Amino acid sequence: MGIRRCENENVKMKHGSIFSGVGGFDLAASYLNWENVFQIEIDSFCQEVLRRRFPSSVRYCDIRRVNAKKYYGAIDVISGGWPCQPFSAAGKRRGSSDNRYLWPQMLRIINEVRPTWVVGENVVGITSMVQSSLSTSLADQASLWEEDKTYTVEEEFIIETICKDFERMGYSVQPIIIPACAVGAWHRRDRIWFLAYSDRFRYERRLFGTCRTEEILPAPFLTRIKTFNLQRIEKDILAKPGLIENYDGFSTRLVKNEIKGYGNSIVPAIAYEIFRAIDIIHHA
Repeated sequence: MGIRRCENENVKMKHGSIFSGVGGFDLAASYLNWENVFQIEIDSFCQEVLRRRFPSSVRYCDIRRVNAKKYYGAIDVISGGWPCQPFSAAGKRRGSSDNRYLWPQMLRIINEVRPTWVVGENVVGITSMVQSSLSTSLADQASLWEEDKTYTVEEEFIIETICKDFERMGYSVQPIIIPACAVGAWHRRDRIWFLAYSDRFRYERRLFGTCRTEEILPAPFLTRIKTFNLQRIEKDILAKPGLIENYDGFSTRLVKNEIKGYGNSIVPAIAYEIFRAIDIIHHA
């Protein structure tokens, strides 16, 4: 069996992706017949891939120069996997002090657009990273030789900071770890996914919706996305190992760009299951 298309063909969800890469989120959205409205990606190779795969989408380059206020209230779902190098075990793990820490920029775009749903992705290393906040003097203590000052350094897990950022903007958020093998990939590849929805959506459904409020709360939402049906997922979006480089006339530079682009990509099959759950709940 192939992928089930969106049951609401006449009501397309509108999707925008941040740090789009080669379009993993956008590919998953297209399988649900969603409209990929815009993409933000700075890498030139990835931009070319996006241009060829999604010619009707508006593309932006440097997120730090993007003003997304024109999309306010017009996007249903924003997705993005912000750069993982600050948290990756393969790097120096500088966290928020790394100049590639671009979560604040993604947060700004979300705040400007105010989508109903946000789906974020990052490496699991982010769960163990802490960042220092304010150093505060607790007290002066007199010792035998001199007066000592006792300080405390407040630290907070970055994942906690991200969740608080969502909540301050009026979103309920649930982080969840999903490995690639959960959708049939031949490798584990644990990733943490942030699933957030606007509290305004819940409030409006209470007032005007026909479904019960509990139908859009996080618990059943997570139950839906944990129930994977691999028979519906086509082979072309399942991540499989294989030979990338071959003596086929393509340049070494192109092959390196491919390895980098696909290596940084999400597993589209996971995004598809999450998006499908969102689509069902949104149109319930």
